[in-house]
Amino acid sequence: MGVKDAAVGGLMHGFRAVASRFRDVPPKPRTHRCFAVTVSEVADVAAHLRRITVQAPELRDYRPTGPDEYFGLVIPPAGKDLVLPEPKGLNIRAELGAIPEESRPDLRWYTVRSHDPAAGRLLIDVVTHGDNGPGSAWALRTGPGDAVGLRTLTSAWRRTEAPQLLVADPSSAPALRAIVEACSPVFRRRMHVRVVGPGPEYFEPGLTSLEPGLASMDVLYAPVEESAAAVVENLRDAGPLDVGYAWLCGEAGLAKAARRLVVREWGVARTEVLFSGYWRRATAAHGGK
Repeated sequence: MGVKDAAVGGLMHGFRAVASRFRDVPPKPRTHRCFAVTVSEVADVAAHLRRITVQAPELRDYRPTGPDEYFGLVIPPAGKDLVLPEPKGLNIRAELGAIPEESRPDLRWYTVRSHDPAAGRLLIDVVTHGDNGPGSAWALRTGPGDAVGLRTLTSAWRRTEAPQLLVADPSSAPALRAIVEACSPVFRRRMHVRVVGPGPEYFEPGLTSLEPGLASMDVLYAPVEESAAAVVENLRDAGPLDVGYAWLCGEAGLAKAARRLVVREWGVARTEVLFSGYWRRATAAHGGK
């Protein structure tokens, strides 16, 4: 999501503080932690989706606040040891800036695919696209025994009484699946899901297996530059869906286009729409927040 760090972090903190009083939104942790984790396994779950398993003692008491929990991945320069920033507040980029340039890590945001506290283990799904971007480059070169940093943050999705619309692309599909998996069969029957991407090679297998338990689901294949238009056309063809909440995440243009439709054409209140640009076209943020 490229949390624009102090500003957006502060806004999210304020939103959660208020929302947690009135809605099913867990309060944000008062402090953030930054700690080293060790890569224990690397596997390709699809041609352009690599699953990285990391472990650390700190992951035993790590408590995600929701199924779309996101965190900062602190990536050491290739061939360099990991140097962690000192977490002092919301502005992690300022903390990274205090590290000498030759050792300064990159930062990318990802969501938790799954977490096993008993084993101190966490799974991260990373969309790969060659060396175009620190996250993809790291995912393609890392292996068991490598160290990387994890900066805790928060989640955004919330349960609602109203039916929901969820829109995702390859970068946000892991979070979407985690959300659906966290819901009861009764809740899932009130969820409309739309997923768009260049092809099945960008998604964890079995994506369409979610469909039978949902109110509706469409998986659309379109080039990145046509993804927003494809989703908007699909939603317009479906007519105004009976939804009162929307979770719209992925490429920034896709998230904005979907938000525009559900707010302006369907009349969903802006306060009931969570939209987040996990990455922007033509930037190195592809595949991570």
